[in-house]
Amino acid sequence: MVSNNNVTISPQANGVLTIRPTSIGTLDNVTVGGTIPRNGTFSNLVSAQGTLNNTTIGLTTATSAAFTEVSVQQDPVNPSDVTNKNYVDNTATVLAIALGV
Repeated sequence: MVSNNNVTISPQANGVLTIRPTSIGTLDNVTVGGTIPRNGTFSNLVSAQGTLNNTTIGLTTATSAAFTEVSVQQDPVNPSDVTNKNYVDNTATVLAIALGV
């Protein structure tokens, strides 16, 4: 087996490249759309590490997002900003004291 060689597969015109291994594998260190940007379609996309930097959900077509876990680092500034539990708890405590609740 020879390692560190490039493999180029380029379907012509409207050709489709299908890779369907018989067992689950990995695809590491790959940039999708790095030379010619294209949209990606995934039946399931899991991001276990890192971030989705500068990605707007619903930018072109309005949509909603569902997350299993989200971490909010900053306090809200604008009326539609999302907040974190610590901010809500602190605000509720201050209001309870101020209003004598």
